[in-house]
Amino acid sequence: MSSRHPDFEATFIPGTNVLANKLDLCNGEDLAEVEYRFSADRQREIENGTV
Repeated sequence: MSSRHPDFEATFIPGTNVLANKLDLCNGEDLAEVEYRFSADRQREIENGTV
């Protein structure tokens, strides 16, 4: 039995604790690394005024 609320169960990749994502990554560490990179790139764009 999952400890997650049933309404949110469909948002997780089956058999993992990773949220479904557009990159189809199933490993939480890989997803966190990519999300960090995307965020850092976006922050640089904001700081440089290129947004």
